[in-house]
Amino acid sequence: MKVRTALVGINGYAGVHLQHLKKLEKDGLIEMTAAVILPHERTPENTEWLRSAGCGIYDSLDDMFRQSPAKPELVCLPVGIPSHEPLTVCCLANGANVLLEKPAAGSLEAVDNMRRAEAESGGCFVAVGFQHVYSREIQQIKRILLSEQLGKLESVSVMGIWPRTRIYYSRNGWAGKIKTPSGAIVLDSPINNAFAHYLNVPLFLAGNAFEKSAHPVELEGQLYRARTDIEYFDTCGLQAKTADGISLRACFSHASDVTVHPLLTLKCRDGIIRIDFGNSRWNISGKDGSVQKDEPMTSLHADMFLDVVRKVSDRSVFTCSLDIAREHTFCIEWLYRNCVQKDLSPTSVEYRKDTEQAVIPDLPRIFREYFENSGPLILETGNVK
Repeated sequence: MKVRTALVGINGYAGVHLQHLKKLEKDGLIEMTAAVILPHERTPENTEWLRSAGCGIYDSLDDMFRQSPAKPELVCLPVGIPSHEPLTVCCLANGANVLLEKPAAGSLEAVDNMRRAEAESGGCFVAVGFQHVYSREIQQIKRILLSEQLGKLESVSVMGIWPRTRIYYSRNGWAGKIKTPSGAIVLDSPINNAFAHYLNVPLFLAGNAFEKSAHPVELEGQLYRARTDIEYFDTCGLQAKTADGISLRACFSHASDVTVHPLLTLKCRDGIIRIDFGNSRWNISGKDGSVQKDEPMTSLHADMFLDVVRKVSDRSVFTCSLDIAREHTFCIEWLYRNCVQKDLSPTSVEYRKDTEQAVIPDLPRIFREYFENSGPLILETGNVK
């Protein structure tokens, strides 16, 4: 049976959802029954395929559930962080399963409200769109770690730099902010948005069961703001230890004009696993440094959409649950509540006038040294935020 599916949104990342949903419908796995698109966002071009597929188009989620003749079994929510909790709760209350965009939410309270609504829904599920968790290669790596083929996992390190200009921070009303004007907590930062995947993956891989992420019991963090036109930090370091004694180090930034795609290293007693997300490859090396395995990583999104659709009829299919995603949010909220954000010294930040990019000079080298060693991420600061 085809899964009756609805999509909320049409622009931005919703376009990625739409492309994958088109393929799933072509393959006979889903039936697009409804879409929620605000009137001012509709154009003949972006609604043509939906209408040709017989898909009803509605102004709001409430209108869709009230008016749609075919009740959706699955609703895809590629929406902004402030909308995650209310729209997910609405879908669950109407008996629909949810594919929710990452991160799960901006606060533990919001995540727990969704978990409660899921438990009270009568059997519906929420799958969070941390697509790397659905990757067959990431899942293979987790099974290797759980089997202790390389001995016990001892430490995980991850780093990444993606430049982001003023345009990125002006794309909506909550980018780079702690709260929306209405008071909804978003804690928007590199580690809770663009790089959210790359904190979630280490937590997932360090979990002591396949369906679990690791829970940090010790945490330290350094939050830095290079840009003066945003509220929250754009560069950070994180050090943690899990309940199983695994050390975790992470550093991420948008304040550079050099791109360093995420790199992840998992050090075990008898070997090392490295994941190069920029080149979509992963490898295993022994204690002597010899490479024992070197393989590509395949499509992440395709695996995610296929698994979520399959789960509608088979609850045994693994997806990224709210419980898994909650550990990521736990770290995000802990940083907010316990770490003092610091502004970088004006003399330690350069601005590119042509792109309006804030640049911390020599940041790739600083990150690599942090990535390979111990201790906090130390940058030159001015006034404490």
